[in-house]
Amino acid sequence: MLTRSAAHKLPNNPPLVEDSKQRQTRPDQQCSTNMPSSQTSSQRQTPDYGRRLLVNIVDERAQAKPDREWVSIPRSSDPKDGWTKVTYKQAANAVNRVAHKLASSTGVPAKGDFPTIAYIGPSDVRYIVFALGAVKAGYKALFISPRNSQEGQLNLFELTNCHTIWFEATYKDMVQSWLQERRHARLHDLSLGRLVPRGTHRALPIPQVV
Repeated sequence: MLTRSAAHKLPNNPPLVEDSKQRQTRPDQQCSTNMPSSQTSSQRQTPDYGRRLLVNIVDERAQAKPDREWVSIPRSSDPKDGWTKVTYKQAANAVNRVAHKLASSTGVPAKGDFPTIAYIGPSDVRYIVFALGAVKAGYKALFISPRNSQEGQLNLFELTNCHTIWFEATYKDMVQSWLQERRHARLHDLSLGRLVPRGTHRALPIPQVV
């Protein structure tokens, strides 16, 4: 325990509050409120997270960083064979390609209409590309399972008013059996090799559904 005399020998603690007259602020330490309003507003601009459409994000990144990797596709079922890089530019082109194929083969939906279009294929990147392309063309995608019964599948088509089925070639026999029971259905093959072309496809505007 310190005695009073010993306490007097301890160094004085620095003041907790500085004299306002002694404080000086350098120009680079001034409050940001002194900055021009245009500069502060530009610094505060951030992406509108949670409010952007996924198709718009793909298009934006395809323009800003076209060679940035979007996904990697396995060259075979053996990982030792390596992977093929798909860039955002290729992804945007693939989405636009699907949108154009849907619009040209199935037609452009009427304003305010948002019809259903089905797809079935292997579990790969085509599901994502098809979903985004369908939105651009004015359709909503219905992903069907090969494990559904014939009766259940036909009932699902009826409930969703789906008359167009896109498929990968290995599912042709299965899809043909549905076509026999649903006469007005139309079939379209979607191969992976033709999905990621080298050329550029014009972007379609996203329709406004009221």
